Amino acid sequence: GEELPAHLPGPLIVGQRVTAQNPKTRMVHDGQILTVDCDKARVQFYSMELGSELVRDTDVMPRDPLENLPEAKKQQLEDMQWSMGA
Repeated sequence: GEELPAHLPGPLIVGQRVTAQNPKTRMVHDGQILTVDCDKARVQFYSMELGSELVRDTDVMPRDPLENLPEAKKQQLEDMQWSMGA
């Protein structure tokens, strides 16, 4: 397969903890990725009444914002934090 450009985050991963906009309620909730298919992911929301829903990938983000970044980008951000005295 083709590799993503180095500056783009990687794809969502099955089992990944995420925050996603529920397509029915349009509200943001935490959950976990069950399946990934092209531009959608099935998210099992932690709130039982929400169940699982297919969510557009643009409405999903990892709970850890650095998790899907390429290693070079992570290192660049860490270097910036270090130089700023964080």
